[in-house]
Order: sequence, then structure tokens, then C-alpha cells
Amino acid sequence: MSPLVSIIIDVVMVGLLAATIAYAIILNRQIIALRESRGEMAELIQGLNDAMGRAETGVRTLKKAASDTGEDLQRTVNKAQTLRDELEFMIEAADALANRLGGVGERDGGRDGGRRDSGRDGGRSVAVAPTLAARSPAKAPLVAPRPALRSLPVEDDHDHHDHAPPPARLDVAPRRAAARAEPPAEARDPITRDPITRDGESLSRAERELLQAIENAGKGLG
Repeated sequence: MSPLVSIIIDVVMVGLLAATIAYAIILNRQIIALRESRGEMAELIQGLNDAMGRAETGVRTLKKAASDTGEDLQRTVNKAQTLRDELEFMIEAADALANRLGGVGERDGGRDGGRRDSGRDGGRSVAVAPTLAARSPAKAPLVAPRPALRSLPVEDDHDHHDHAPPPARLDVAPRRAAARAEPPAEARDPITRDPITRDGESLSRAERELLQAIENAGKGLG
């Protein structure tokens, strides 16, 4: 072998050894850096483990809260259904009671209407009665009976020889006593003479005015 070929081979081997040494140095540095970051990696892994543990705890808590919330919601729904049933029952009972009260009110209204009608008819009859009673005396004869005459005692008149008959005197005292003894018509029958006051609550204003006018007309004729 020539010396030139051996020199070329040696140069190539030196180059390859230099490249190998360079790569070895770079790899050593990376290994050193990896060893230095091993603690950080362990801390990172520990943090990940803690996060996973907290996540699992949070998931369990969420599951428990969801379960409790579901149970509470179910109880609330059950109570709401119970209240709904009770409200439906109460509404049905209230409707039935309202219908019964409406029927009772209609019957009472009919009775009150009948009482008002009867009260009005009675008031009118009572009001017409005193009018007729007030008109009836107008048809009676207006000439009063002649009072009885009572003779006065005879007095001797010495101056006149002619004895004239004593003058007659009206017997008014018995009539006055009879008038005092007999009460007036209004005092005898106050309820009949005052039908408007007694039945005023059941009569309208126009009817009261009409009855008052009829009564005044009867008094004028009397």
C-alpha cells in the first residue's frame, strides 16, 4: 500500500472521530440538561397527579350534588303534584259551593221580590184605605143636628107686666164634651193615616209622591 492512501485513510478516520466526539459532547450536554430538568418533571408529574385527584374529587362532589339536587327536585315535584291535586279538589268544591250559593241566592231573591211585591200591594191598599175613609165623610150630610133648647129660669120683672117667654139657649156643653171624649180620626188610626211612613222602605219615590198627593186630595175633600 502506498503512503498516500494510508494518509487519506487516516485523515478520514480523524474527521469521523472528530464528528463522533462532537456529537458525543452534544449528547452529553443534553443528558446533563435532562438530568437537571428531572426534578421539574417530577414536580410537573406531581402537579398533574394532584390535579387529577382534585378533578376526581370535584366529579364525585358534582355527582353527589346532582343526586341530592335530583332528589330535592323530585320531592318538590311530588309536593307540587300533591298541592295541584288538593287545589283541583278545592276548586271543584268551591265551584259546587258557588253553584249552591247561587241557587240559594236566586231563591232568596225570588222570595224578597215576592215580599216586596206583597209589601207594595199592602202599602197601596193601606194608602188607599185612608183616602177612601177621608172621602167618605164628605158624602155625609153637612147639616149638623139642631141642638136641644133649654129654657132659662123665669125672672120676675116688676117693671113690665107682660111676661115674655124666656130666651132659648143652645146646649153646646154636651157637644163639646162629646168632642173631647171622641178622639180624632188621625189619633184613632195612626197606622192607617200614615201608610207612607210605615211602608216607605218598600215604595219608590214616585209612588210615595202619588200616595201623598192622593191623601192631600182626600183631606181637601174632607
